[in-house]
Amino acid sequence: MNFTVKSENIKKIILITGMHRSGTSAIAGCLFHSGFSFGDHDVKELQLSKKDNLKGHFESHDFVRLSNNVLRAINSNWHFTINPKFCKEMGGKVDCKFDGNIDYPVDDFNLTFHKDFSEMVVDCKSTLDTHLKDDDILVIKDPRSAIILPIYIRAMIERNTKYEMYIIDMKRNITDISLSLNKRDGMPFDHGEVVAKKYRTLLDRYKKQTIDHLDGKFVNFISIHYEDLVKNPIDTIKSIENKFDLKIIKNNKIRDKIIDFIDPELKHF
Repeated sequence: MNFTVKSENIKKIILITGMHRSGTSAIAGCLFHSGFSFGDHDVKELQLSKKDNLKGHFESHDFVRLSNNVLRAINSNWHFTINPKFCKEMGGKVDCKFDGNIDYPVDDFNLTFHKDFSEMVVDCKSTLDTHLKDDDILVIKDPRSAIILPIYIRAMIERNTKYEMYIIDMKRNITDISLSLNKRDGMPFDHGEVVAKKYRTLLDRYKKQTIDHLDGKFVNFISIHYEDLVKNPIDTIKSIENKFDLKIIKNNKIRDKIIDFIDPELKHF
Protein backbone atom coordinates (compact mmCIF):
# COMPACT_ATOMS: atom_id res chain seq x y z
CA MET A 1 0.00 0.00 0.00
CA ASN A 2 1.42 3.38 -0.97
CA PHE A 3 0.89 6.68 0.77
CA THR A 4 -1.80 9.09 -0.27
CA VAL A 5 0.00 12.40 -0.05
CA LYS A 6 -2.26 14.96 1.58
CA SER A 7 0.01 17.97 1.36
CA GLU A 8 3.19 19.05 -0.33
CA ASN A 9 4.36 20.26 3.08
CA ILE A 10 4.54 16.75 4.56
CA LYS A 11 8.11 15.81 5.41
CA LYS A 12 9.35 12.29 4.90
CA ILE A 13 11.44 10.07 7.15
CA ILE A 14 13.19 6.97 5.84
CA LEU A 15 13.94 4.69 8.78
CA ILE A 16 16.40 1.87 8.11
CA THR A 17 16.01 -0.88 10.68
CA GLY A 18 16.76 -4.56 11.11
CA MET A 19 19.13 -6.79 13.01
CA HIS A 20 22.76 -5.72 13.32
CA ARG A 21 24.90 -7.16 10.48
CA SER A 22 21.82 -7.54 8.28
CA GLY A 23 22.82 -4.90 5.73
CA THR A 24 21.49 -1.72 7.33
CA SER A 25 24.78 0.10 6.63
CA ALA A 26 24.81 -1.16 3.04
CA ILE A 27 21.35 0.20 2.20
CA ALA A 28 22.10 3.39 4.15
CA GLY A 29 25.24 3.93 2.10
CA CYS A 30 23.22 3.68 -1.10
CA LEU A 31 20.88 6.43 0.11
CA PHE A 32 23.79 8.50 1.39
CA HIS A 33 25.48 8.43 -2.01
CA SER A 34 22.14 9.37 -3.56
CA GLY A 35 22.31 12.68 -1.71
CA PHE A 36 19.83 12.20 1.15
CA SER A 37 20.32 13.91 4.50
CA PHE A 38 21.16 11.76 7.52
CA GLY A 39 20.65 14.49 10.09
CA ASP A 40 24.32 14.96 10.95
CA HIS A 41 26.14 17.93 9.49
CA ASP A 42 29.47 16.13 9.77
CA VAL A 43 29.38 14.09 6.59
CA LYS A 44 32.87 12.70 7.19
CA GLU A 45 31.72 11.27 10.52
CA LEU A 46 28.94 9.32 8.80
CA GLN A 47 31.48 7.82 6.41
CA LEU A 48 34.04 7.09 9.12
CA SER A 49 35.72 3.80 8.30
CA LYS A 50 35.81 1.15 11.00
CA LYS A 51 37.15 -2.35 10.86
CA ASP A 52 33.60 -3.75 10.93
CA ASN A 53 32.18 -1.16 8.50
CA LEU A 54 34.95 -0.08 6.17
CA LYS A 55 32.71 2.15 4.05
CA GLY A 56 30.87 3.90 6.87
CA HIS A 57 28.18 3.24 9.47
CA PHE A 58 25.86 6.18 8.57
CA GLU A 59 24.38 6.51 12.05
CA SER A 60 23.33 9.88 13.46
CA HIS A 61 24.52 10.44 17.02
CA ASP A 62 21.18 11.91 18.10
CA PHE A 63 19.11 8.93 17.01
CA VAL A 64 21.58 6.43 18.46
CA ARG A 65 21.35 8.42 21.70
CA LEU A 66 17.55 8.17 21.54
CA SER A 67 17.69 4.39 21.19
CA ASN A 68 20.33 3.92 23.87
CA ASN A 69 18.40 6.07 26.34
CA VAL A 70 15.33 3.88 25.85
CA LEU A 71 17.33 0.66 26.16
CA ARG A 72 18.87 1.88 29.42
CA ALA A 73 15.41 2.83 30.71
CA ILE A 74 14.17 -0.74 30.18
CA ASN A 75 17.37 -2.24 31.63
CA SER A 76 18.39 -3.77 28.34
CA ASN A 77 20.78 -3.28 25.42
CA TRP A 78 21.00 -4.02 21.70
CA HIS A 79 21.87 -7.68 22.19
CA PHE A 80 19.31 -8.49 24.92
CA THR A 81 21.96 -9.75 27.35
CA ILE A 82 20.38 -8.99 30.68
CA ASN A 83 20.62 -9.85 34.32
CA PRO A 84 18.42 -12.88 35.14
CA LYS A 85 16.85 -10.79 37.90
CA PHE A 86 15.39 -8.51 35.22
CA CYS A 87 13.66 -11.44 33.55
CA LYS A 88 12.09 -12.44 36.85
CA GLU A 89 11.32 -9.09 38.43
CA MET A 90 11.65 -6.60 35.51
CA GLY A 91 14.49 -4.92 37.40
CA GLY A 92 18.20 -5.21 38.06
CA LYS A 93 21.27 -4.07 36.20
CA VAL A 94 22.21 -4.79 32.62
CA ASP A 95 24.87 -7.40 32.05
CA CYS A 96 26.62 -6.20 28.90
CA LYS A 97 28.74 -9.30 28.47
CA PHE A 98 27.75 -12.09 26.14
CA ASP A 99 27.65 -14.69 28.89
CA GLY A 100 24.51 -13.25 30.45
CA ASN A 101 20.93 -14.49 30.34
CA ILE A 102 19.34 -14.07 26.90
CA ASP A 103 15.95 -15.43 27.88
CA TYR A 104 14.46 -11.99 27.29
CA PRO A 105 10.64 -12.08 27.50
CA VAL A 106 10.10 -10.82 23.94
CA ASP A 107 6.72 -12.47 23.53
CA ASP A 108 5.35 -10.46 26.45
CA PHE A 109 7.41 -7.33 25.79
CA ASN A 110 5.29 -4.21 25.31
CA LEU A 111 7.23 -0.98 25.34
CA THR A 112 4.05 1.12 25.34
CA PHE A 113 3.36 -0.02 28.93
CA HIS A 114 6.59 1.46 30.23
CA LYS A 115 6.04 4.26 32.73
CA ASP A 116 8.27 6.63 30.73
CA PHE A 117 6.83 5.81 27.30
CA SER A 118 5.24 9.25 26.84
CA GLU A 119 8.52 10.97 27.69
CA MET A 120 10.33 8.72 25.22
CA VAL A 121 7.88 9.77 22.49
CA VAL A 122 8.40 13.45 23.35
CA ASP A 123 12.16 12.99 23.00
CA CYS A 124 11.65 11.27 19.65
CA LYS A 125 9.43 14.04 18.31
CA SER A 126 11.85 16.70 19.46
CA THR A 127 14.79 14.96 17.80
CA LEU A 128 12.85 14.52 14.56
CA ASP A 129 11.76 18.16 14.58
CA THR A 130 15.34 19.34 15.07
CA HIS A 131 16.71 17.34 12.18
CA LEU A 132 13.84 18.10 9.80
CA LYS A 133 14.08 21.87 10.15
CA ASP A 134 16.19 22.21 7.04
CA ASP A 135 15.36 19.02 5.14
CA ASP A 136 12.21 17.65 3.55
CA ILE A 137 13.51 14.06 3.64
CA LEU A 138 15.57 12.60 6.49
CA VAL A 139 17.22 9.18 6.58
CA ILE A 140 17.68 7.48 9.96
CA LYS A 141 19.79 4.33 10.11
CA ASP A 142 19.82 2.54 13.45
CA PRO A 143 19.40 -1.22 13.98
CA ARG A 144 18.38 -0.51 17.60
CA SER A 145 15.22 1.13 16.26
CA ALA A 146 13.87 -2.39 15.74
CA ILE A 147 13.45 -2.64 19.51
CA ILE A 148 11.99 0.83 20.08
CA LEU A 149 9.87 1.09 16.92
CA PRO A 150 6.61 1.78 18.83
CA ILE A 151 8.12 5.10 19.93
CA TYR A 152 8.64 6.16 16.33
CA ILE A 153 5.16 4.97 15.36
CA ARG A 154 3.52 6.92 18.18
CA ALA A 155 5.54 9.99 17.20
CA MET A 156 4.17 9.71 13.66
CA ILE A 157 0.62 9.45 14.95
CA GLU A 158 0.99 12.46 17.24
CA ARG A 159 2.58 14.54 14.49
CA ASN A 160 -0.43 13.60 12.35
CA THR A 161 -0.10 15.14 8.86
CA LYS A 162 3.30 16.73 9.52
CA TYR A 163 5.45 13.66 8.80
CA GLU A 164 5.29 10.37 6.94
CA MET A 165 7.64 7.47 7.64
CA TYR A 166 9.01 4.93 5.19
CA ILE A 167 10.51 1.95 6.99
CA ILE A 168 13.11 -0.22 5.27
CA ASP A 169 13.24 -3.54 7.13
CA MET A 170 16.53 -5.26 6.31
CA LYS A 171 16.59 -9.06 6.38
CA ARG A 172 19.48 -11.49 6.13
CA ASN A 173 20.14 -15.17 6.62
CA ILE A 174 20.39 -15.68 10.39
CA THR A 175 23.41 -17.97 10.09
CA ASP A 176 25.33 -15.25 8.26
CA ILE A 177 24.28 -12.66 10.85
CA SER A 178 25.52 -14.89 13.66
CA LEU A 179 28.84 -15.55 11.93
CA SER A 180 29.34 -11.82 11.38
CA LEU A 181 28.52 -10.99 15.01
CA ASN A 182 30.96 -13.63 16.15
CA LYS A 183 33.72 -12.10 14.05
CA ARG A 184 32.96 -8.50 15.05
CA ASP A 185 32.10 -8.87 18.72
CA GLY A 186 33.16 -12.34 19.72
CA MET A 187 29.50 -13.13 20.32
CA PRO A 188 28.86 -16.88 20.64
CA PHE A 189 27.13 -18.23 17.55
CA ASP A 190 24.09 -19.53 19.46
CA HIS A 191 23.67 -16.17 21.18
CA GLY A 192 23.74 -14.39 17.82
CA GLU A 193 21.02 -16.67 16.49
CA VAL A 194 18.78 -16.01 19.48
CA VAL A 195 19.25 -12.24 19.29
CA ALA A 196 18.58 -12.18 15.53
CA LYS A 197 15.38 -14.19 16.01
CA LYS A 198 14.23 -11.79 18.75
CA TYR A 199 14.76 -8.79 16.46
CA ARG A 200 12.75 -10.52 13.76
CA THR A 201 9.96 -11.42 16.20
CA LEU A 202 9.67 -7.81 17.37
CA LEU A 203 9.84 -6.27 13.90
CA ASP A 204 7.25 -8.65 12.45
CA ARG A 205 4.91 -7.96 15.36
CA TYR A 206 5.37 -4.18 15.16
CA LYS A 207 4.82 -4.26 11.42
CA LYS A 208 1.58 -6.23 11.73
CA GLN A 209 0.28 -4.01 14.52
CA THR A 210 1.08 -0.85 12.57
CA ILE A 211 -0.54 -2.05 9.36
CA ASP A 212 -3.62 -3.30 11.23
CA HIS A 213 -4.11 -0.10 13.21
CA LEU A 214 -3.02 2.60 10.77
CA ASP A 215 -4.02 1.04 7.43
CA GLY A 216 -1.24 2.81 5.54
CA LYS A 217 -1.53 6.19 7.26
CA PHE A 218 1.70 7.93 8.30
CA VAL A 219 3.83 4.75 8.11
CA ASN A 220 4.69 2.27 5.36
CA PHE A 221 7.07 -0.69 5.15
CA ILE A 222 9.24 -2.53 2.69
CA SER A 223 11.37 -5.59 3.40
CA ILE A 224 14.75 -5.80 1.66
CA HIS A 225 16.94 -8.88 1.69
CA TYR A 226 20.67 -8.30 2.02
CA GLU A 227 21.39 -11.06 -0.47
CA ASP A 228 19.26 -9.28 -3.11
CA LEU A 229 20.96 -5.95 -2.43
CA VAL A 230 24.48 -7.24 -2.96
CA LYS A 231 23.53 -9.27 -6.03
CA ASN A 232 21.55 -6.55 -7.76
CA PRO A 233 21.73 -3.19 -5.98
CA ILE A 234 20.07 -1.16 -8.73
CA ASP A 235 16.96 -3.33 -9.00
CA THR A 236 16.74 -3.40 -5.20
CA ILE A 237 16.88 0.40 -4.97
CA LYS A 238 14.29 0.65 -7.74
CA SER A 239 11.95 -1.56 -5.70
CA ILE A 240 12.22 1.01 -2.88
CA GLU A 241 11.55 3.82 -5.35
CA ASN A 242 8.41 2.08 -6.58
CA LYS A 243 7.10 1.16 -3.15
CA PHE A 244 7.56 4.59 -1.61
CA ASP A 245 7.19 6.76 -4.72
CA LEU A 246 10.65 8.25 -4.12
CA LYS A 247 13.29 9.16 -6.66
CA ILE A 248 16.61 7.78 -5.44
CA ILE A 249 18.63 7.05 -8.59
CA LYS A 250 18.34 10.56 -10.02
CA ASN A 251 21.05 10.20 -12.68
CA ASN A 252 23.75 7.87 -14.01
CA LYS A 253 26.36 9.36 -11.67
CA ILE A 254 24.36 8.25 -8.63
CA ARG A 255 23.72 4.90 -10.24
CA ASP A 256 27.47 4.39 -10.67
CA LYS A 257 28.14 5.48 -7.07
CA ILE A 258 25.70 2.87 -5.76
CA ILE A 259 27.23 0.11 -7.89
CA ASP A 260 30.70 1.11 -6.72
CA PHE A 261 29.63 1.26 -3.08
CA ILE A 262 28.08 -2.21 -2.89
CA ASP A 263 30.65 -4.99 -2.72
CA PRO A 264 29.03 -8.24 -3.93
CA GLU A 265 31.64 -10.25 -2.02
CA LEU A 266 31.11 -8.48 1.32
CA LYS A 267 30.06 -10.86 4.08
CA HIS A 268 31.79 -9.56 7.26
CA PHE A 269 32.84 -13.07 8.31
